[in-house]
Amino acid sequence: MVWVLCLAIDFSLWFTVDQCLDVDPKNDEIIETHFPVLKDRQGIFGHSMGGHGALTLALKYPDRFRSVSAFAPICAPSQCPWGEKGFSAYLGENREDWKKHDANELMKTSDMKIPMLIDQGSADDFLERELNFKLFEKTCKSRKRNGSNISNSTCVYYS
Repeated sequence: MVWVLCLAIDFSLWFTVDQCLDVDPKNDEIIETHFPVLKDRQGIFGHSMGGHGALTLALKYPDRFRSVSAFAPICAPSQCPWGEKGFSAYLGENREDWKKHDANELMKTSDMKIPMLIDQGSADDFLERELNFKLFEKTCKSRKRNGSNISNSTCVYYS
């Protein structure tokens, strides 16, 4: 179980950037101690930048999760104003470093085989300028065409 709650709070109060952008084993220990979880049945989800976090963690750890859902996620933060502002503040100005935390960039080399649901409303005011769903969808389709092992259930889009 991964909790990406840190994306909604002030980083300096509780978490380091690495804890928020990656899986921290300490979080697993806390959850397993206090909740009845089944480690082999974990899914991950999130909304907006948290949806992006869910996508990146599922892409980085394809054997850890059974599914990933993202609701109106920012799909390529290194290519939109919100993401550029956040990444430069937390990761620095080196755009190559950003690629390790960008769902669109991670999808280019992923062989993730779990189901992925991206629920994106077509009337979202931020769809074209900030969320970059079409770019992510294009990357997914390109990976499938080029013979990757990405399953047919990956990159499902509902409007």
